[in-house]
Parts: sequence; C-alpha cells; structure tokens
Amino acid sequence: MYKILTLTLLLLLTCSQLAFSQNDARKANEAYEQGDYERAAELYREALRSDPDDPRLHFNLGNSLARSGAYEEALHSFGRFKELGSDPRELALADYNIGHLMADVQEFESAAEHFQEALRKNPDDDDARHNYELALQRHQEQQEQ
Repeated sequence: MYKILTLTLLLLLTCSQLAFSQNDARKANEAYEQGDYERAAELYREALRSDPDDPRLHFNLGNSLARSGAYEEALHSFGRFKELGSDPRELALADYNIGHLMADVQEFESAAEHFQEALRKNPDDDDARHNYELALQRHQEQQEQ
C-alpha cells in the first residue's frame, strides 16, 4: 500500500501559507480522509493556485491522483514535490509512491529504481526495501517470459 498516510499526508500546513490556500488544503485533507480522492485533488489544485511552490500540496495532490487512478498526473505531482522539497526522508516518500505507481502498471524495473532511490534517502525504510526486492523479482520474472 502506498505510504499515502505517512506523515499524515504531510497535512500539517505552516502558518506562512495564505489563508485561502490553507482553507482549501484543509478541505482537501478532509475529502481525502473521507475517500473522495477526486474532490481532494480538485481542492489541492485550488490550493496550489494560491501557493504553487508548497511541496506538501504537490505531494498530497499526487496521492489523491494516484488513488483516483490518474497515474500520469500523479507522477507529475510527485516529480514537482521532489523539485521543491528538501527533506530527504520526505523525498523518499515520493520515490516510494512513484515506485508503487510503476509497479501498478507492471513497470517493475522502473519501480525497483524508485524504491532503491527511496532507500538511498531513507535506509531505514523496511517497506521500501521489501518492495525493492519484490520489484526486482517481478522484473526478473518479466524478463524470463
């Protein structure tokens, strides 16, 4: 399962955010928690209009998009998060989630690369280690077919 709930989706927003963005982000968080991923994505997009450089909004948007099946858009959002973010452990979460997206579409070599990158940034992540090994195994099975 995605580490979508990790760090509570990075839901804690800083006081420096604009009130409009913060309100949209709160509504988006609520929609996400209720399983309304499409609405959450819409609200995260609205929040990003007010604060386009907040990496957490991009991460949360990526999670919402992934849950609603919009993989390409999710990849873009996680990529933007990685461009704007700075904390290695948080960046590892994006690589982990990208790895899952790649595995979901049977791109196991790419999945393994992203899980490996997550491990470089957070070597203590047992889930990333397990999924890295699993992706390598599935990639090997694909090669043998």
